[in-house]
Amino acid sequence: MKTYKRYSVDISYEPSYYRADVTDAEAVRIASALAELVEAEFPGIKVFYGPGRPVCGPEESVCAEIREWIHDNWISAL
Repeated sequence: MKTYKRYSVDISYEPSYYRADVTDAEAVRIASALAELVEAEFPGIKVFYGPGRPVCGPEESVCAEIREWIHDNWISAL
């Protein structure tokens, strides 16, 4: 099984990141659910919470793959 130990992603708790009408509590719940989805899809990835670096790692093509997957699947966390 491929692991993503050398990759990390920041997931935002900022409500406006998800939708204009999301409360602080809902943003925390969504971010936590999104983190679980990302960790299940990319075993070993380090998940941080904050507005910093979206996806980091040694291979840009893998970072792009992770970014694309999050873009295509984040709505599942709602």
